[in-house]
Amino acid sequence: MNQSSSEILSLSRRKKIFKILIAALVTLGIFFVIQPQNENTSSKAIKLVGPEKPGMHQALMRMSGGNYTPEAVKQARQQHRQQVAIQSRSLLRNPMNVPQWQLRGPTNFMGRVTAVVADPQNPNKVYVGAALGGVWKSTNGGSNFSQVFDGAGSPSIGALALDPTNSDIIYVGTGEANPGGGSVTHLGDGLWKSSDGGQTWQQLGLENSTRIGSIVINPNNTSEIFVAAVGSLFVSSSENRGVFRSQDGGQTWTKVLAGRNGFTGAIDVKMDPSNPERLYAVLWEHYRAPNTRDYGGLGSGIWKSTDGGDNWSQLNNGLPSTNNQYGRIAIGVAPSDPSRLYASYSNDDGTFRSFHRSDNYGQSWTTTSGSYNCSTYCWWFGVLTVSPTNKDHVFANSIQLHRSTNGGNSFGSYNKGFHVDHQAMWISPNGNTIYEGNDGGIYRSTNSGSTYTHLPLPISQFYAIEVDPTNHSKLLGGLQDNGSGYTTNGSSWNNLNGGDGFTVLVDNQDSNCIYSESQYGNIYTTCGGSVNISGRKPWHTQMMFDESNNRYVYYGSQYLYRTYRTGNSISSPEKVSPIDFSNGPHSGSFNGSYGTISSIHVPISGNGNIIYLGTDDGNVWVSTNRGSNWTQIDTGLPERWVTRVTADPQNDAIAYVSFSGFRNGESAANLYRTDNYGQSWTNISGNLPNSPVSDILVDPTYSSTLYAANDYAVYVSYDTGSTWQVLGTGLPVVLHADLKLVVDGADIVLHSGTYGRAIYSVRLNDEQRGGDGTTPPDVIELVNGQETAVPNLATREAKMFKLEVPAEATDVVFEITGNNGDADLYVRFGEQPTNEVNDCKSTSSNSNESCSLSAQAGTYYARVYAYAGFTNLKITATYTTGNSGDTELVKDVTQNVPNLAKNDSTYYQFTVPEGVSNVKVSTNGSNGDLDLYVKKGARPDNNDYDCRSISSNSIESCSPGDTAGVYYVKVFAYSAFTNATIVMTYNEGGNDNELVNHQWKSVPASPRNALLEYFYDVSAGTSSLSFSTQGVSGDADLYVKFGSVADTNNYDCKSTSSNSSETCTINNIQAGRYHVTVHAWNSISGTEVKADSN
Repeated sequence: MNQSSSEILSLSRRKKIFKILIAALVTLGIFFVIQPQNENTSSKAIKLVGPEKPGMHQALMRMSGGNYTPEAVKQARQQHRQQVAIQSRSLLRNPMNVPQWQLRGPTNFMGRVTAVVADPQNPNKVYVGAALGGVWKSTNGGSNFSQVFDGAGSPSIGALALDPTNSDIIYVGTGEANPGGGSVTHLGDGLWKSSDGGQTWQQLGLENSTRIGSIVINPNNTSEIFVAAVGSLFVSSSENRGVFRSQDGGQTWTKVLAGRNGFTGAIDVKMDPSNPERLYAVLWEHYRAPNTRDYGGLGSGIWKSTDGGDNWSQLNNGLPSTNNQYGRIAIGVAPSDPSRLYASYSNDDGTFRSFHRSDNYGQSWTTTSGSYNCSTYCWWFGVLTVSPTNKDHVFANSIQLHRSTNGGNSFGSYNKGFHVDHQAMWISPNGNTIYEGNDGGIYRSTNSGSTYTHLPLPISQFYAIEVDPTNHSKLLGGLQDNGSGYTTNGSSWNNLNGGDGFTVLVDNQDSNCIYSESQYGNIYTTCGGSVNISGRKPWHTQMMFDESNNRYVYYGSQYLYRTYRTGNSISSPEKVSPIDFSNGPHSGSFNGSYGTISSIHVPISGNGNIIYLGTDDGNVWVSTNRGSNWTQIDTGLPERWVTRVTADPQNDAIAYVSFSGFRNGESAANLYRTDNYGQSWTNISGNLPNSPVSDILVDPTYSSTLYAANDYAVYVSYDTGSTWQVLGTGLPVVLHADLKLVVDGADIVLHSGTYGRAIYSVRLNDEQRGGDGTTPPDVIELVNGQETAVPNLATREAKMFKLEVPAEATDVVFEITGNNGDADLYVRFGEQPTNEVNDCKSTSSNSNESCSLSAQAGTYYARVYAYAGFTNLKITATYTTGNSGDTELVKDVTQNVPNLAKNDSTYYQFTVPEGVSNVKVSTNGSNGDLDLYVKKGARPDNNDYDCRSISSNSIESCSPGDTAGVYYVKVFAYSAFTNATIVMTYNEGGNDNELVNHQWKSVPASPRNALLEYFYDVSAGTSSLSFSTQGVSGDADLYVKFGSVADTNNYDCKSTSSNSSETCTINNIQAGRYHVTVHAWNSISGTEVKADSN
């Protein structure tokens, strides 16, 4: 039951008290597996601290609901792959009209590289692994990269290795080894292998290892492979951690080195290049969940094997005591002298501890005087790279890249114009070529490190994106660790602010006014300074325009704030309501949250009065009076992180809410719909994979068409969420974090901001959006000068109209007439208008409105908006043309054509209404020779026409098509004629069910057992005849009968396979009408039918 704001406060307090009790019990280790139990754990308590850094923000969302396990992720990923496989089979049969996604960039402004490896014999052949961007390959030194891992394993990459004898054989360890970022956004799914340079892939096991730190291969026996498995960050499990060995090329695995408890894993393994029997491994005891972390323990240390991994001993002679707790450790082996080893130790609080060197294969160690600064983030950096040509030269990854040239006795900053946060390095055997990876992407040097080139790689990690409403080529967004900014060409990127970037907003009345933000609610503008709100400001603080008036901006902590802009002055934030909309914060638990607003929507259809919001602990609220009063509307919804709440742009009573977290059971869905302001909700998750849903959008024209973004793709539903399918092809399998769409004429352009693969865009035409390829059913076609009824609308509802205007038109006028309610009129050329974006508006206090514009050839859209509900209104659109003297043809009325001398002409015009068929212009005469030309929208001539008829007499007939609009006719005297007549005819009602030979016809998406009827007329002498169907999803059956309607019991031919690919071949062909029925054995979408005859 829904409750008012006054009633709900006591309920919120009761829920909060209960959740605090649960959090306390969880902290004691009573309910959840995160607290190490009976695993010989460290003596100190796990630190309870606030959420930190982007990876933990992603973890908080995915852990919502408590089912974030490798098994749940594996199941969801498999569900997505099955859906792609089903659609791929359909696409092979019907490749036409499939939406194609395109990369929009940026390519010069990138995300985190976690691994890099190149061919030692040909360093131009290089593979790069990204934290969340998969694996990339270049054969020209990085001038161009191609993605080679899409559709294989997890896009989170921890390690790469090449077969020492064949650089086309590559191994990929999935799951970023660093404790956060990629490893919590997308869990790894083990080790993968390609034997053909990345064209095909095979999974080699270790599926539940979650994170892989390194891979080494025995150069003398390439079937022997060692893998350092780090294991889960937040679930105690000894089984999936440690050093694993395979001696049969990855078919089977044996753990050869285990940690001391369920939180100690192997972060690195290295092999002596001169003796593959000698191995070194780094174990690291650590644990991290959204609100807790422990970066060290007694299990951290360096281990060595001298018998190929059969036996291991911990190294301690000269290294820090094995009785203390250490953080992450890094180890390096000098290729030029493998007796030289380096080790870097950190403390369990993430600070640098000490640097060590060995010159006898680790038997004894010397503590050097060298040190480098990693602040408190040594737990994030743990890679040492030794020069292959000089054993005294060693690189240490950190916030800055550091280098020692004296065997670790001192370090200096190795600053070559890099981005910060260094993760990976590869150096060619001769030292000439170096690849360096960091949070800004990948860099290359071909002169032993003197200079570096930043290489193009589209792996940026977007939290949110925006499209400039006045310049659709300008894409904006906020990125992990790379601030907020924009691009106009996809290759360059311009910064707005630093830090981690999040929401970016562009005012649709002044595109120079941009709002942007960085972590924890730092808000900047280009039109009024910064904005400061109070309360709990999470990592990604919500910020959203009032869609009906961009001068108002809303912001969320646990409270809702609003500002108003006048010119370059922004008002101080006003607290819209004293309500704490969350029940939080919830810290110290596996299922924690910030206790803040996580989504705000002020829909254009609500004219500023309707406000929806959701919180990160599962609360959903609505106000219908601009925030004065609130109702909590989450009864029946799961208590999980709300990622988006959004209203239908045409009806604000209809709203959708999406959730993060992995579902646990059929009842715990991730997508819901209401049509009554949240009084009740319907689960519309359908066949979506069981994974977090990041965003949900409603098509602005077809309200039953929905677009949803999740951890793997963008999905589309054409039936209000009953069934879903992957939208188009060419989209990377990665977290799709934010969707934006813009209307572009009759099409829309949908943009997806990915967390690891930059921005992708797709143009969707009418059919691809769920229409029939003609005028959308909810956009009413206007005819010049004809009065058209406006459907009755309730307050805040709207209806769209369109008018086609010819080139000769000089002005256009739209008028609404009526005596009740209050309708407002908005008009725009080329695109559908909104209350704020339009070319003309009329908003008097009644329903008599008028808009006048200078004419352009093309489409005008008129939006009739009910400021107050109305009935019985009319809309009229008129334009005048320079051809006002053309004689008007009236349907079925024969007129005399003036007698014309040779080469003279006369002109006519006529109007075709919506929904007619067989439009035809005909002339008749007994002498002379006239020719006939017809064109829609403008006068034709002898070389520019839609149809013509030029027989050798005056009997002509021309069919220009059935599209509604104004048509012009030219009668040309090829030779002089007299006594000719002209007539225009058409049939009322269209032949929408008639099949055209060799042309596919779209079948509407339909539920199970629907019967869709069509017909096809066959002429005498036809020698072959067949009928076919094909489809994207569902199961359509085909029935054909001559002379009468076909159904499942009455037919001459049927085809009923288990999919939508059907064919009926007619053997005894008769002249006349064949009836074709498509039967939806299961619900169908994307189905087509056609006839083929010769």
